[in-house]
Amino acid sequence: MKKILLLLTLCFGIGLVAEAQYRVTGTVVDQKDGMGLPGATASLTSEETGKQVGNSTDLDGKFSIRVKPGKYKFEVVFLGYAGYVKTIEVKEDMSVGTIKMKPEVKELKEVKVAGTMVRQEQRGDTTVFNAAAFKVNPDATTEDLIKKMPGIQVSGNSVTSGGESVKKVLVDGKEYFGSDPMAALRNISADMVSSIEVFDKQSDQSAFTGFSDGDEERTINITTKMGISKGSFGRLYAGYGSDSRYEMGGNVNIFRGDHRVSLIGMLNNINQQNFSFDDFTGAMSMGGRGMRGMFGAGQGGKNRTGSIGLNYTFDNDDNLSIEMSYFYNNNKNVSNMQSETEYFRIKESDKQRVVESQEESEGLNNNHRASLRLEWAINDKNSLIFTPNISWQGNTRNSYSLDDEYLDLSRSYSIVQTGETETNGISGGARFLWRHKFNKERRTLSLSVGSNIGTNDSDQESGYSKNYEDETENDIVTSQVITNENDNISYNGRLMLTEPIGENMAIQFNYSPSYQISKGDKETYADTVEVEGEPFDSFVFSPALSNVKESKYLRQRAGVGLNIFSGKTFNATLGLDWQHANLKGEQEYPIAYETNQSFTSIMPSLRVQIRKDKSMNLRLDYRTNTSAPSISQLQDVIDVSNPMRYSTGNKDLEQSYSHNFRLFFNKSSVETSRGIFFMGNFSATSNYIASSTYTSLEADSLLDNGIILKKGTQFVKPVNLNGYYSARVHATFSTPVSWLGSNLNFNVGVNMTNTPTLNNGRKGTSKSSSLSGGLTLGNSFSENLDFTLSYNGGYTFRNNTSALASENNNYNHTASADINTYLWTRLVLSTNLTHTMTSGMGDADQNFCMWNASVAYKVFPDRRGEFRLKVNDILNVNSSVSRSITESSINTATTDVLRQYVLLTFTYKLKPSGKAPSSSFPGGMMMGPPPPGMRGR
Repeated sequence: MKKILLLLTLCFGIGLVAEAQYRVTGTVVDQKDGMGLPGATASLTSEETGKQVGNSTDLDGKFSIRVKPGKYKFEVVFLGYAGYVKTIEVKEDMSVGTIKMKPEVKELKEVKVAGTMVRQEQRGDTTVFNAAAFKVNPDATTEDLIKKMPGIQVSGNSVTSGGESVKKVLVDGKEYFGSDPMAALRNISADMVSSIEVFDKQSDQSAFTGFSDGDEERTINITTKMGISKGSFGRLYAGYGSDSRYEMGGNVNIFRGDHRVSLIGMLNNINQQNFSFDDFTGAMSMGGRGMRGMFGAGQGGKNRTGSIGLNYTFDNDDNLSIEMSYFYNNNKNVSNMQSETEYFRIKESDKQRVVESQEESEGLNNNHRASLRLEWAINDKNSLIFTPNISWQGNTRNSYSLDDEYLDLSRSYSIVQTGETETNGISGGARFLWRHKFNKERRTLSLSVGSNIGTNDSDQESGYSKNYEDETENDIVTSQVITNENDNISYNGRLMLTEPIGENMAIQFNYSPSYQISKGDKETYADTVEVEGEPFDSFVFSPALSNVKESKYLRQRAGVGLNIFSGKTFNATLGLDWQHANLKGEQEYPIAYETNQSFTSIMPSLRVQIRKDKSMNLRLDYRTNTSAPSISQLQDVIDVSNPMRYSTGNKDLEQSYSHNFRLFFNKSSVETSRGIFFMGNFSATSNYIASSTYTSLEADSLLDNGIILKKGTQFVKPVNLNGYYSARVHATFSTPVSWLGSNLNFNVGVNMTNTPTLNNGRKGTSKSSSLSGGLTLGNSFSENLDFTLSYNGGYTFRNNTSALASENNNYNHTASADINTYLWTRLVLSTNLTHTMTSGMGDADQNFCMWNASVAYKVFPDRRGEFRLKVNDILNVNSSVSRSITESSINTATTDVLRQYVLLTFTYKLKPSGKAPSSSFPGGMMMGPPPPGMRGR
């Protein structure tokens, strides 16, 4: 590795002196008043290669771009202004002089004052929101800011845009702590933000070739204000309160031109988290009840969290770009949960079965993750991208539970379970992407190769006692020790060649091989005592509950694509791939055998895109894909660690085949600041990997290898079934409310899912559909009075045709008001009132109003310091109820949550060295006087 890095460094140094570069400078100003426009984008596009380089203007509107000699299209873009385009030839250092930008502003007919501030516009595939048009208090984070923006919703540790989960949040186009969306949103203050960009980020290879490979991620890019790139900012805080509640932490960001360093950290026991739940992957793979026992429902019990992270980026705009991050978190969770599970009846003669459960658990999770992205522009024809990552997770969990089964209201038995599980997992991977441009425009060659490796080991000790009410039944006491080792390694590549056909067409050829090897080794030792009180004397290896298996999945895919385009207004791509896959399974123990399955598939794809600059974007996507079963699904071994639910794998599983349709429509008006966002998805899967559930309420059953399935115990096995489909529609309409100086967003959604089931041999479908709607009203006239009013409600219909009386409908809504008021420049009053209601869940229905409030006082001449007294859950009514429905049952769970406490916190804000402009969106008219730091038009 040292030799490779040395070679890269030498090549980089040679490349720098290989060809001279010159600086193109200039100043961008407002045509009317001659003042500089900070944050405008100036770019140069080579007429020979099509390569584009650019930079943003500084506080005075000045910019500087380094390029090689040649002819370029020079362009300046700034939201709210007419674009500027000119052809120039660079032969030496040169200045393009002063560029005078003309505002694109139209008065609104319904508004007698000057107009309204520009809120958003469409730039191709990207929706851009003006941060200055969504007023928040001076202490707000980016998370608070985006909650007011159309189509974006934040719930707990997840973010959605247009109904789709946001996978990445970038800062100025660079990754911020890997792929964790919450890290940036909770650590970048809102007053640092110039704009928010929302788009579907393509893979590096697709972005280069212009042909989509379907590997896209919903992404938010936070554009910081000019001047921030040359300063330091952040905040530090610490607090203590009642019941020994505490919090401390902060973030420090040091931006010095090409170099950016960010350090974040926190320690608290008030359920505040600085990371996404991807950090709990190790916990998700635990045996027993898994995440239900680890985190409970809703807010996940009570948590103590400690985390620290470091992020570094370097970008010199020409040859080398580095993005790297490291993050560590430690989480301790204590959960107490009560639940009721109602099992569906298959036939009229079946007894009504209900299980009431109480569970206590304590878990400790540690996670380290690190990632790197190195992008090297070797020359104007070749570039290399290297992206390695690694993650280690360790989890321990102790649990205790009591389950009581009732048949027709009469208790049948009770089970007491205890368990201790330790899980360790390491996963990582690396990918190299080489990209080459030929002299002919749109003729490209790119090669991507990568590998991923993962290992997950768990040791589980569990025991249970099953006490029957019927005296004819024998009580059972069992203890087990289970070790489980799973290893996975995969190799994949993708070769793409694109070739232009005339002026408006291009063709692409691709070849994508992949090879995955998965190994599973499970050993079970058990000791069963038939007489209560008799001690365990020895643990005996159980061949029937142990298994050693390996699966190999080789897939080769090749195809051709045709791209037709007309400028920036129309783009269509049609693809047709052929795929051959081979799935081999080899079991060594307890019975040796081999399986071999082959699948040949035709994989069509289609993308059509219609754009109208700054106002409309329409995109239709259709793709097909296949998915192979996992090693745990193929491992033909029975798991009896949960005495109420036995499970096994299925060696005969086949790969599934899916059709996926996606429609995206966005229309916005710069003049009226109104916008419509629409997202529709439809997916249908054949050979869907579903669950086959068998339950005998009449008598014990004999399973394979002589294992007895006690009456009332479920036996679950994965099977391939046809008939799965899902559909989702989400739409948002946004408009300014001029007379109130606010922004109003309406949203509506429809979701439908049809899942095939097999229940006691009876085929059916589990159908779920929901209607949802809501609105958000947020002020935009003053940061001294920051309020957000919102309402979201939904009605859900569920039915399972493989069982009797399985219909279940429920309604839920959440109405909230967030208000922050700044009095006398130093006193801050904040309050949050949230009403939660659910119906249709019987005794678990909720109807309560939670109230949080705080008062803060600013200290020091510049008000950087703050003392804040916060009261959480003033009415002491907080609760958490969740409902989950499977192919055979309905489970309603209530988990204890953090309730009333008082906390006094001191915060010190690190402000950037140099005053940054309030927005990079000065275009548009504002109602009333402009806020501090914002120039009116």
